[in-house]
Amino acid sequence: MKKLFICLANSAKYKERCIAGIEVIRKPNDKYSVVKKNPKQLQWLRPVTSAEYGQVSRELVEDIQLLDICEIETIKNCPKGYQSENITFIPNSLKVYSKLTLKEKNLRHFIEPYLTLFGSNQRTVDLENIQNIQHSLQFIKAE
Repeated sequence: MKKLFICLANSAKYKERCIAGIEVIRKPNDKYSVVKKNPKQLQWLRPVTSAEYGQVSRELVEDIQLLDICEIETIKNCPKGYQSENITFIPNSLKVYSKLTLKEKNLRHFIEPYLTLFGSNQRTVDLENIQNIQHSLQFIKAE
């Protein structure tokens, strides 16, 4: 199944890359709507491979920039513990579909109404509490 997501992360991971973003659907007139898991939680996607840590090859994503709207052909959801966003995909299906303009009004659609960061108001998540976390990605507005 083809899915679109707005790239909000493209970071180093074990000498390769980790990409992730919020799933969107295309609407008429080149508009996009975010997909939600429930009324308060956005649907994040982290495309992963069969590599040991799910990392994606650097060459595959080197041209993908933040706020690019990417398309992938998914294979299956493959959550791993608190990383519920993991989804395997066909690597050569990854392509940049469009780009979102960097404007505050566009970004505020990605902020989720959490009072804490991953269930904690500390700087870290305790190992004892990590099993209670149902997601590993979150977009926040720092103040």
